[in-house]
Amino acid sequence: MTSVSIYLKIFLLVLIGGVFVYMKVGNRLETTPSSTLSSRLPIAQKETRFHEPNVQGFEDNTTVYQIQSHSFEVDDSFNLPWQNSKPVNSILIQPWFQKLKIILSDSIPRSPIVLVATDDKFKTPLLNWLLSATVRQEQPVVNILVLTYSASFCDFVNSKNFSCQCLAIPPETLTAKGIYEHKKYTGFYQLLVLRVVVMRLLNYWGYDVANFDSDAILLKNPIPLFYSEEYATSDVIGTFGGRLPGALHNKWGVVVCMGAIFLRSTKQTEQLWKSFEKVEKRDDQMKLNYGLDKMNVKWKTKNLNPDDSNDTLNIQWEGKTTSGLKITLLPQRLACRQMGCRPDVRDSCYIWHHGKIVHNPKTVMKASVKDGVWFYKN
Repeated sequence: MTSVSIYLKIFLLVLIGGVFVYMKVGNRLETTPSSTLSSRLPIAQKETRFHEPNVQGFEDNTTVYQIQSHSFEVDDSFNLPWQNSKPVNSILIQPWFQKLKIILSDSIPRSPIVLVATDDKFKTPLLNWLLSATVRQEQPVVNILVLTYSASFCDFVNSKNFSCQCLAIPPETLTAKGIYEHKKYTGFYQLLVLRVVVMRLLNYWGYDVANFDSDAILLKNPIPLFYSEEYATSDVIGTFGGRLPGALHNKWGVVVCMGAIFLRSTKQTEQLWKSFEKVEKRDDQMKLNYGLDKMNVKWKTKNLNPDDSNDTLNIQWEGKTTSGLKITLLPQRLACRQMGCRPDVRDSCYIWHHGKIVHNPKTVMKASVKDGVWFYKN
């Protein structure tokens, strides 16, 4: 009888403990906003966010992940960032727009949306990029959204079973044909239109967004770097952009690349988009840099290795506009571009963006193989 009593007491204690845990977890679930209606985003400075986060039930701490509520609506002040754009109301009813809302609602919390825009010509560079961003990472990049203008290309992407989403957007639903029509590079300019429109929408809705060309290979996951203390107050984190546009490179000594860039959803970034949409250029990198010029950006440099003043690969560019937007260009040791992609930066590099001719997939592949960053095998 004694042993039976002991077992009975143990059973009752376990039962009571289980009920207590169930009640605590159940209460926590009831007070947490639904993940299908909101997305947890890292917020460096709550007071600078463009759309204020819904932080009910969470600590009032600007350095922790918090809940961002999204209605997926636009107001009268919203404009698409291209000249000759279609009316916003006509875009809101497009099937791709409805699918985008579903994709965002199902996105993984606590991470920005990561975009890569490409098409059928760049099948293998995209697969190589996806391998580098996911399979080869100790901490895989999440919330990857592949943008294209072809539904059949999305079928191809989906057949490869990578952890990503694909969205096909007919460019004629966004803007007049003349914006992207080109005798050699129509597809390329179509992709620029798509990615900029989606980036604009994401930032407007409160999502931070990272955008990469398919030849900007992620040797390390850069997302934690973007949210590190060093860059927490930067509205935009970019990389060196070669020499385009040349006039601004001559003026500043540097230009910003659109092929590897991170934009936080802040009030300051909203001002950048307003400036961006006023620049009538076909190329998004031209629009970005001339938009910054309209905002009177002033640059200074910072050596992250002060013990070696000759080490130019550690030079970080920091810009600030008169309205207060802060933009940081990562040093080449962290994000290399063209001639900065050297063997001695391989171990420290997050983003390897060597390619010079992004219009030619064979050139991209050849350069990537030579650099040892081609991981895809047929």
